[in-house]
Amino acid sequence: MGMLTRGARWSVPLLVATFALTIALLFWGDRGGFVADVLALPIGVVGVLLAAAGIRAARPDPGGPAPGMRAVLTQTVVALIVVAAGAGAAIGVSAWHARHVDLTVSVGDAVRMAQDTDTDLKATVDGPWGGELVAVPELSPTGDLGDCVLPATVLVRPVIDGQPQAAYRTRHGEQVALPIPAGAKRVQLRVRVEVPGEQKCELLVRMSDTRLRR
Repeated sequence: MGMLTRGARWSVPLLVATFALTIALLFWGDRGGFVADVLALPIGVVGVLLAAAGIRAARPDPGGPAPGMRAVLTQTVVALIVVAAGAGAAIGVSAWHARHVDLTVSVGDAVRMAQDTDTDLKATVDGPWGGELVAVPELSPTGDLGDCVLPATVLVRPVIDGQPQAAYRTRHGEQVALPIPAGAKRVQLRVRVEVPGEQKCELLVRMSDTRLRR
């Protein structure tokens, strides 16, 4: 009974803290999954060490005194320190993830465009704006009219809160990086395809690998 009581003193605060941290990770969504993956290894190692220490401490000592209030307080304080350290690590990792990890940007499906015309694509991001919006334009022909893809030039102009910014020139399959200021509310990409000659090309234009690099 003594060993069970001593184990329970450790188990109750740790179980409560584990339950609370699990609920918090569920509310964090995808970020919670990332934090859980990061904490899995150190928590597993700490669990093994605590289990080994518990087994050693549980060895009977017939001549030793029964644990007093000081031992109970010591165990409780150590458990709370472990819980606080784990919670602090989770919060720190989450903050680092939110600040430095790239965010996925959605700009919709491929659009059919005639050369020398503009098309605005609405960009949405799961988080605040601020950084470089990188994208790779992919062009594909819509008919048999010549070779429009290889000579085509793609101009991408970010429109921030209704204000057009400088245009960036790229080509099919080449990445472009567009600066997006922190605090932007609405972001659009104004895309234009230019093809030399008089082919009157029509192309399907899709922006792939779009993400916010911070």
